[in-house]
Amino acid sequence: MKKIIVLVLLVGLFSSAYPVQANSFKLEDIEIRKQEKIDKVFTEMNRIVNTQNHMKYLNSLGINTQMKSSSYANEVTNILQLEQQLSNLGVRKIDPNNQSDMLLLKELFADQEKGTISTNNSTAKIPDPPNLSAIASIYTLYHYKGTYTVDNTTYDYAYIRVVDNKGYNKLYIRNEFDAAPRNATQSVIRAVLSHTFKYSFSSLLSKKPIGVAIDWTMGAVIAGLGAYNSSNIYSGNEPLYRIYSSSTSSLTYYYIYHNNSWKLMGTGGEFNYSRGGIAQFNYNGQAKTEYATLQEWTSSTDGVWYDYVTSFHNNRHISNYHRIESFGSLKITGYNGAQFTHTPVFVNLPGYLI
Repeated sequence: MKKIIVLVLLVGLFSSAYPVQANSFKLEDIEIRKQEKIDKVFTEMNRIVNTQNHMKYLNSLGINTQMKSSSYANEVTNILQLEQQLSNLGVRKIDPNNQSDMLLLKELFADQEKGTISTNNSTAKIPDPPNLSAIASIYTLYHYKGTYTVDNTTYDYAYIRVVDNKGYNKLYIRNEFDAAPRNATQSVIRAVLSHTFKYSFSSLLSKKPIGVAIDWTMGAVIAGLGAYNSSNIYSGNEPLYRIYSSSTSSLTYYYIYHNNSWKLMGTGGEFNYSRGGIAQFNYNGQAKTEYATLQEWTSSTDGVWYDYVTSFHNNRHISNYHRIESFGSLKITGYNGAQFTHTPVFVNLPGYLI
């Protein structure tokens, strides 16, 4: 059996659950509004990280994404501005070179019991705690601590948000999918150009993206195709339509102070997904390549921070209860029934981050 890893900063005096004050309703509203603002900042931060990852991926394949250094510099500036917003909202960025941060983290592991975690899905083994400074060095970690009341009992809760923006890329995954055939006949080419490609979210366990077109044609996403007479398009050794798919996950580990110690109570997160593509063909004897417009969207796991506190409160009789909400996967259906599955990275427990 292995130790549980709890990534949370020890800030101020600990207090166990305590009675509700008369003005708690207003305080809870303030906390909810603050967390909504924090979530929006983290969503934008992860979108920037995934966009950078996706552009670098395409550039590595020799696909011209027109990602200029000035654009990259602007995104770096945007990250710094987002971090300032987080700081203003009470979120603390963990410094791996700060001895106090590392000592505080280390102290939390000193009294952790060996065993398993009882989750809402199954009983999971607890991994050995990794080197804390290593985790803080390869990921950017953000810490928040607050209070929330359930059934007249107020809890101290905290969470660690993990952002994979230092090049480690364990929370990043990329795939290629030949959505249309190679060496296609003229009749197949015409069929492909009018074919409807589709997302399937039946295996997606996180929230369905809002406002995302679930189907599309090549002409709808590759504007340059409009300049060609389809009768003169011929298919070569490259697939007529190839999709490039990427996602970067950002994970949140939730903790609660109960019975005089911090306990890991849940895991959630979100992922940003990017889909690009290219059409490759011969036209009047010349090789042609046209590029699809980049599509991006974000999906988060079910539940928000206070749902984890509520779940813990309702299941506090279960030893080491831990609520896990995962992403699942999405599918894309190409021409003639070809299918492709994209599974965003999800790490149940922080001990598996390395």
